[in-house]
Amino acid sequence: MQELYAHTSTYFYNKYEEMAKKYGISYKNAQNIFGYSKDEVIEKFKEDENLNNIPLKNWDILAANMFFLSGKGYSLAEKVCVLKFCVIYQMIGAIPIFKKDSE
Repeated sequence: MQELYAHTSTYFYNKYEEMAKKYGISYKNAQNIFGYSKDEVIEKFKEDENLNNIPLKNWDILAANMFFLSGKGYSLAEKVCVLKFCVIYQMIGAIPIFKKDSE
């Protein structure tokens, strides 16, 4: 399998890695999401490493149903970010390339 790389900041990576660990959010063994197979998600990632080519409505619906995060002070955007983090780094196994946090 070809290695995949994702550009991210240390801040973003650490924040969402910690959030995923704290709440047990894992996509390590996921084979599909939103009707896309793992291979299709990889192709989508190659087109847009932020997965903005998967409709935001899909991410919002899944994030809004993360009831275990209710009352914890997380915005819908943060919930979407942790989901994308898990899909990118756990499900498809992208390797982070850290940029300066000011970039």
